[in-house]
Amino acid sequence: EEEDDDDDADDADDADPLLESDGAADSLSTRFRKVGEALRSSKSFGERREALLALHHKFVAQDREKRDAAKLKKREKSAKDAARWRVGRVVIRGVHLDLRGHALFMDEWLLRGFIGDSAQLKQRVVLGVMRRLLGDTRHHIHDGAKRALHHRVEAAKSTARTLKSRILHPSASSSSS
Repeated sequence: EEEDDDDDADDADDADPLLESDGAADSLSTRFRKVGEALRSSKSFGERREALLALHHKFVAQDREKRDAAKLKKREKSAKDAARWRVGRVVIRGVHLDLRGHALFMDEWLLRGFIGDSAQLKQRVVLGVMRRLLGDTRHHIHDGAKRALHHRVEAAKSTARTLKSRILHPSASSSSS
């Protein structure tokens, strides 16, 4: 058994510095640098092959660790988000928004009977409020455009009546001018 322990100690002494890592996944440029060092430091084809295989296995293990850490983080986030919200009623009042010089105002918005996670609640509130703000604004713009169009139509009708009267009764228009 002592011989086995000595062999392990020898293996530790013979550890390839190219395979050592700080535990974090290497960047692509670091990986290319390590491959270049492995090719330059190896004398024979067999040594190069072994060095490249060892680097490949190290890189695959780093990528697997990184992927597993990302999956774990995603699972933890989804577990946190799995907390469900049960909302009977939410009222948002008096929202003022200045959008590029256009003032938007909303008196009241109501959310009833919501069940979902935090992300869904945020989405529902933001979309509901924005829809209400922009919908009210759209109606105001539509009403304003309708009034402006009505005024233009009335002005055009008045001009048409004036022109018609001048054409039909040229003497009345020339005596008045």
